[in-house]
Amino acid sequence: MGKGQLKTVALLAFYKAQPVIRAQAPAIYNMAERLARKAEIPIPAVYLVPRSAAIHFLNRFVSLESKPQYST
Repeated sequence: MGKGQLKTVALLAFYKAQPVIRAQAPAIYNMAERLARKAEIPIPAVYLVPRSAAIHFLNRFVSLESKPQYST
């Protein structure tokens, strides 16, 4: 496993991300598939994270200048 893959696995574990198959969330999976096809890249794995983790992720990584404040 490469360094980048290890970071990805660590982030997915930290945010309690759960893998998703098409039957569980067809709209999300189809959107990822369409975007990948349009960008001519492989279809990525799709994961869902708990709402509180998603908000934490947004607060941490969105620019401080433009980010709205989210609360859980």
